[in-house]
Amino acid sequence: MTGVEIALIAGMVMSAAGTIKQGQAAKANAQAMAQQAEIQGRSAALNERAKALVYKQKGIETLRLANENLATISAMAGAGGLSPFRSGSTISNLQTNLLSRTVDERKIYADNEAMSMDNAAIMQASGAFQSAVYREAGNAAMDNAYLTAGATIASAGYKAGQAGMFSSTSTGFDGPGFDAPFNAAGTSSNWSLTA
Repeated sequence: MTGVEIALIAGMVMSAAGTIKQGQAAKANAQAMAQQAEIQGRSAALNERAKALVYKQKGIETLRLANENLATISAMAGAGGLSPFRSGSTISNLQTNLLSRTVDERKIYADNEAMSMDNAAIMQASGAFQSAVYREAGNAAMDNAYLTAGATIASAGYKAGQAGMFSSTSTGFDGPGFDAPFNAAGTSSNWSLTA
C-alpha cells in the first residue's frame, strides 16, 4: 500500500469522524431550538392568561359599576318621591336598560376571557409541538451522521482492500520507502521509514 493510499484512507476515517461531530453539533443546535420553542410557547401562553385576567377584571368592574348605577337610580328615584320598583315606570325602564347593557358587556368580557384562555392552551401546545419537531430533527441529523460516517468507513475499507491491505500476503505497507513492520510469516521485524 502506498503512502497516497494510506493518506486517502486516513482522510476518509477523519472525514467520518468529522461527519459524526457535525451531526452532534446539529443535534445540539436542534435541542437548543427545541428548548427555545418550548419557552416561547409557555411565554405566549402566560401573556394570553394575563389578557384573560384583564378581561375578567373588566367584567367584574362592569358589574360593580352597574350595581353602583342601579343604587344611584333607586336612590334618586326614592329621593324624588318615585317608586324605583314600580314596573313600567321610567325608573324601571332605566334599570332594565342598564342591566341589559351590563349583561351584554359582561358577556363580551367573558367571551374574550375564554378566547384568551383557549389561545394560551393553543400557544403552549404549539410550542410543545415545535419543540418535538426540533428534537426529531436533531435525532435525524445524528442518525444521518452515523449512516454517512459508516458509509465513509466502509468505502475506506473497500479502498484498503483494493490496495491489498487485507490480503494474506500483504505486509500492509508495500510502497517505496517503507519497510514492513511484520514479515510474510507474521513475525515482528525492525521496521522504519527509509529514505
